[in-house]
Amino acid sequence: MRIKIYSDGHRINLRLPTSWLLNRFTARIAAKAINGDREEPYISEESMYALLQGMKRIRRDFRGLTLVEVDSADGDQVRITL
Repeated sequence: MRIKIYSDGHRINLRLPTSWLLNRFTARIAAKAINGDREEPYISEESMYALLQGMKRIRRDFRGLTLVEVDSADGDQVRITL
């Protein structure tokens, strides 16, 4: 995943390994955030992990896909791509 930030004539490029974002630890955190304190959870940790593994397959098929593209009025830009 690549994050590009353009601001005031400066450019910042970050490259994050997808494995840092799509793992069991992240799935556990996401499931807890979605479920909150509910007695019956909306999604289990196993289901969330399966969803994240599906995202890895999508990443291979759609390399370079722009996920987020934000342009502010003062010229700042943020791009997040796979």
